[in-house]
Amino acid sequence: MTSTEEEQYWESQIPSLKPFLQHLKVVKIHGFLDCENEVTLAKFLLKHGKALEEMQLCAGQVNARDTLRRQKIRSQMMGFSWASSNAKVAFQ
Repeated sequence: MTSTEEEQYWESQIPSLKPFLQHLKVVKIHGFLDCENEVTLAKFLLKHGKALEEMQLCAGQVNARDTLRRQKIRSQMMGFSWASSNAKVAFQ
């Protein structure tokens, strides 16, 4: 699936996920590898998680190239409006 198709898929799931998204407070994704599908899911949860307080994106070992990529992804995530103004994102 392309990034756009994946975004459309998650958007199509909003009606069935609405109760979940209204109560979701903490998200921890272990093994976060900065793949497009993982980033798309994280963005979706930030965009629609009205009660979200914290999102932890936990990766394995990180090298210098991964650090630059992670900074790019972080700036992308900060560049759109989130459903919860209290949400905090941590890359670990």
